[in-house]
Amino acid sequence: MFSISSLVNMAWILCWHYDLIPLTMLLMVVLLGSLAYIVYIINKEDLSLRDKIFIRLPFRVYFGWISVATIANVTVLLVRWNWDGFGISEAIWVAIIIAVGLIIGAVTSVKNRDIAYALVFIWAYTGILIKHISSSGFAGQYTEVFATVIISVILLIMASIYIVWSGKRLEKKSNS
Repeated sequence: MFSISSLVNMAWILCWHYDLIPLTMLLMVVLLGSLAYIVYIINKEDLSLRDKIFIRLPFRVYFGWISVATIANVTVLLVRWNWDGFGISEAIWVAIIIAVGLIIGAVTSVKNRDIAYALVFIWAYTGILIKHISSSGFAGQYTEVFATVIISVILLIMASIYIVWSGKRLEKKSNS
């Protein structure tokens, strides 16, 4: 499965480079699916601390990154197709996409008890936030986007805290 994900990732890079956006979307979905499967298999294994650090953690981060990149790829594809958003403003659509990403990030990270996955979303959303508050970026023009990103980061941090807290509760129960 890792070989498939690597080949698909290489094909994605080539298609992106040659501006074959619809094909990049198909490849991104295959890549995301292969990484989801890899993470699923790895999560079932009883790994040593070393394997958790050098195998599980990198794949969780990679899965998180490709999840965020898939959302971005969908957005690029819609822009390429000149999608009009049913008459809804671009800023509202960006806020909706960010909220959908929040749901994906929070649900997946809590379900898999995966802080690394959540941290990737926090990192990506922090980058969006910086772009939106920066004077060289959007300088606070889009309050809907700004508010959605702030709320999303706070909720993702809360999800991460919940994962840590629930993990400690599970440890206490198993030690009792």
